[in-house]
Amino acid sequence: MTLRIVVESLDPGTMLRVAGALSGAEVAELDACCRKAKLPVTLELEGVVSADEPGLVLLLSVAAAGATLVGTSPYLSMRLGRPFGDAH
Repeated sequence: MTLRIVVESLDPGTMLRVAGALSGAEVAELDACCRKAKLPVTLELEGVVSADEPGLVLLLSVAAAGATLVGTSPYLSMRLGRPFGDAH
């Protein structure tokens, strides 16, 4: 499965809608999109079905840098170590 990233300009900021498997080369692709995005950045993760360790590290690092993560599944929330539905 591949990763799909849809970039939407907001006023202010950027919404990145992410769907698929966050693993392998797709982690670098999402990282590049996050770095290019106008702040503040929101990642909508409802469509993410899995994430490998580098993918989880990326999500945690962009959240620590100020991005908001929304739409995380119970599985992804557990892997990230945060409550289900928690927007950070």
